[in-house]
Amino acid sequence: MPVSRQVKKARALEAVKNPAQRSAKSRSGKLAGMSFKEQQAALSPAAGKVSRGKKKEKEEEEIYPTFWSSTVRSNFSKWDKNGDGFIGHKEANELLSDQSIKGDEAAALAALHCYLKHLEEESNDEWFDENDGLTRADLRAYEGNDDKGRKNSDDLRHVESTNSAGRRAIWRKSEELFPNGVPNLAALRQGGLGDCYFLAALGAVIERDPRSLVRMIEKNEQGKEVISYTVTFPGKLGAVTVDKPTDAQIARYSSAGGDGLWLTVMELAYAQARAGTKEPNPNVQEEIGEGGLLSTGISAMTGNSVNTDANWATRQKTHRSRLDKAFRDGKIVTAAIMSKNELNLPKGHAYSVIAWDGTNVTIRNPWGSNPGKAPGSATGVFQLTLGRFDEIFSEISYEE
Repeated sequence: MPVSRQVKKARALEAVKNPAQRSAKSRSGKLAGMSFKEQQAALSPAAGKVSRGKKKEKEEEEIYPTFWSSTVRSNFSKWDKNGDGFIGHKEANELLSDQSIKGDEAAALAALHCYLKHLEEESNDEWFDENDGLTRADLRAYEGNDDKGRKNSDDLRHVESTNSAGRRAIWRKSEELFPNGVPNLAALRQGGLGDCYFLAALGAVIERDPRSLVRMIEKNEQGKEVISYTVTFPGKLGAVTVDKPTDAQIARYSSAGGDGLWLTVMELAYAQARAGTKEPNPNVQEEIGEGGLLSTGISAMTGNSVNTDANWATRQKTHRSRLDKAFRDGKIVTAAIMSKNELNLPKGHAYSVIAWDGTNVTIRNPWGSNPGKAPGSATGVFQLTLGRFDEIFSEISYEE
């Protein structure tokens, strides 16, 4: 066989063995028509953009990382426990109880847990339903939308504000259950869960007798350190023990900030009581965070039966009589608004009824505030005459 053919064959075999050499040769034709600067860019390990075209390069540059998305990205591998490329629902839920996750990382995890069902829809990278969890592609798609675009999305516009709220809750937290001796109703502020029906009842209990809440919660210590709390609910929910809240749980649940851990502990315990002992790590959103009846919250906090009146079908005389009896007997009362109203008070929402003087009903929003033009915008506490109450509110529930 002639030498020239042997040399060609040897070179061909070497190219097969050495993909980098083969790739370089395949690019040689393309590089020939480029300027020196373009050749350097094309051969750079960080490049490849020139050959893809200006449009693709522009698309790749137009990303809008946020503090939240950057925190999630930097922790993605650690949170993806099984290494399958997804932060799944079970993984995110289990991570909430991880005591080693602190501060900003914990707040970002809490926001992810809150909006995971929407975030996993950001890119079409799964077969069939987008329900396996967050991927890096989903995160990249989220970052590919600017702040204005995210705020226009009903599903994702609150991710950043939820992250910020979680960070504030962690910064302001107290390590004590009741550092001031008893809970302060003004510190009760609903977090990212839809459990207003429970918090309205909890607020009414605190207004009636704050020490009754102190009696419901027992600290469990190991040495001199508190490791868990046992909450004894009246009635069928009974006693349930939960670990000391993590930073991520403080960010995900409601928090009373410097007033103590009592609010987070109560939500943790309520979620566990609803899930039962067979589920050691319940998903709080599924257990208590999707809304509920006024009667459910009152029963949980008192163990007693409940009477609920629809305002449209109840005479004012009946309301007056039942309010008189409830506050005379020391019973708790909650109410709900189900439709848009002229006072701009939040609808689809439950409120504590904390006082009645025979003329005016005093009401508190579990948010601890109301929209700017609504009554009680600063504190969530406001008064309505009984007539106005009947017009604005849809129903009222009384502990029996």
